[in-house]
Amino acid sequence: MSGHTPGEWDWGPASGTQDALMRPARVFVVAGGTSRDIAEVGLDRIGEANANARLIAAAPEMLGALESLALMAETDPELSDMARIARAAIAKAEGRQP
Repeated sequence: MSGHTPGEWDWGPASGTQDALMRPARVFVVAGGTSRDIAEVGLDRIGEANANARLIAAAPEMLGALESLALMAETDPELSDMARIARAAIAKAEGRQP
């Protein structure tokens, strides 16, 4: 992994009365244990914004799990396609070419 803010990340609604009034359909992803914003997610539909924020907040754990699965898949010739797909997804997440 390279370049991204270390996890764990969390998500929640806009904080403060002014933020909540000005941006009612905004959800923030923050670095766990800090108030450092990772992303601001906003759509017309708050349910969809919440779902997107949960997905973004889970990204560091999903990337770590995918890296572990790729390592295991690379040891089994029958899983070579799975390993290739996993490595391509990891490269995309890290801003590299597969």
